[in-house]
Amino acid sequence: MKLCVMCNVKGGKLNADHYPKLFSAILEEFKIKTFKDALKCKLLWLIENGRTLCVSCHKKITWPRI
Repeated sequence: MKLCVMCNVKGGKLNADHYPKLFSAILEEFKIKTFKDALKCKLLWLIENGRTLCVSCHKKITWPRI
């Protein structure tokens, strides 16, 4: 069973999070402007550049001041 890597909650609704290289950093670095560009970028799709987070932890990481 999958779990949130931050709070260890099991199951429920989990989100995929780009980490350690942020989604926005990948878009900027590879100058991705279109979906076609994104499909060509291997780093966007690498499971090794990701982690699973529960919705609550994902919100805390993505929007910490809201």
